[in-house]
Amino acid sequence: MNHTASPIQHTLSVKELLYEIFSYSNTSSNATNARVCKAWSDEALNFVWYDVELRNLISLLAPLGLSSSCALALSRPVGASDWIRFNEYAWRVRNLSSRWDWDTSVFAEMASTGRESELIPNLVTLTIDSSGSYPIIDLFGHSSVQSLTLSYLPAYNLAESFETTGEANSKLRIIPTKMPNLRTLSVQNKSNQRQPSEHRIVRYFAPVVDGLTFLEGLVIPDFWLTDTLIGRLSSLPWLRRVEALPTKEGLSCVLPPFNNHFPSLEVLALTMGLNQAATWLLQCRYPKALTSLSLTLLESPPLDNEWPALSMLSHPSFSLYENSAFFRHVAGVGSLLKGT
Repeated sequence: MNHTASPIQHTLSVKELLYEIFSYSNTSSNATNARVCKAWSDEALNFVWYDVELRNLISLLAPLGLSSSCALALSRPVGASDWIRFNEYAWRVRNLSSRWDWDTSVFAEMASTGRESELIPNLVTLTIDSSGSYPIIDLFGHSSVQSLTLSYLPAYNLAESFETTGEANSKLRIIPTKMPNLRTLSVQNKSNQRQPSEHRIVRYFAPVVDGLTFLEGLVIPDFWLTDTLIGRLSSLPWLRRVEALPTKEGLSCVLPPFNNHFPSLEVLALTMGLNQAATWLLQCRYPKALTSLSLTLLESPPLDNEWPALSMLSHPSFSLYENSAFFRHVAGVGSLLKGT
């Protein structure tokens, strides 16, 4: 029997070529590819488990059911063989998302193993769109994670999840403690309005930024952008983008002149009132790296020749280099795109 591989067989076993082929396939196709042969299995599984929902990952440990509070829970205790199966796939995960509510017993069970290594050692991106942000970050967050996204609705109280009752014991500090090398942090209020208890988390959010030395991008609801937070952000050496998502609350802080702060800021997107925008645009000295400025106005802007702040953008002394300054009324009454 001739065991010599044909040129085609040899070509289709080259790892770099398989990577290119599988990168154009969807998850279902790569699951099929993983069952073709040993040569294909490993590379195909890397794509299947690259981007995973937490429910699919935890179900490797035991079948999932619903607790009395209608949250996902393990249907039986986890054994040694279950952890072997979990570890076989968990190291392949790079992007992890959670969109389901979890019973606290699940994370307690997983934490009780006493593992010294990380559960998902190669995790890069963590997206939490459910309740229980703190235990998920505590269990899966580590120094290799570079992106964290938290989304919440009124039914999901972000402040209570982190128990922000005081700066000293605020569980918000777990973010820089567990993930000190974060490059991007995004907090999205999907209800577009402030929750009654949200002032607690806003108040204690500024100290979190101090521990994120390598932060490059921050996206938060506009009412999270306080004077204190601006002061902390201004000293971050690698911060390139700050975006304050428009809500019904609006920006309440008084933005100070930039002076020599924000050394790397390139993109700034804010929501503010018309008078505040005019004052701020005329008085601020912008960072030299700034190339894009986007303002969502709470009132309809006047014509160009009636609002000095707009005509100021084309003045030779204006320091927004190669800028794209976009002004948009929040209700869509009118818009103006102006650049130099």
